Amino acid sequence: MQNAIKPFEFETYSYNPEELNARCNWYLEKVTQTYELLENNPKSAIEFFRSYNILLRQEYHHYKLKKVSDVMINNRQNSDVKKEFDYVGWVTDVYAKQIGQTTLKNITSVLYDYDDYAVHYGFK
Repeated sequence: MQNAIKPFEFETYSYNPEELNARCNWYLEKVTQTYELLENNPKSAIEFFRSYNILLRQEYHHYKLKKVSDVMINNRQNSDVKKEFDYVGWVTDVYAKQIGQTTLKNITSVLYDYDDYAVHYGFK
């Protein structure tokens, strides 16, 4: 199911704010589902989390390889570019907090970061 969704690549400013909001909300829905799994079947929650978190990691690496964030810094006054820049910031911040492997011991704090940064960047 998650395999059909491809990472955003950000070669240009090709994603409109609605698409960016939808992608962030998609991640947040997965976070909610992970919390539900944690209550019922903790082991499967880790597997489920990794199934979509790998997409976030791929998006992070696309940004870094293409150095899009450097280009966006100079164009933030454009509202579409700003939203894309915010999305890059959201992914980068969520990714940066993931030190080591996600385990049952630390998964709650990792999930919290998804939600917390979504509020900070205006996706929630």
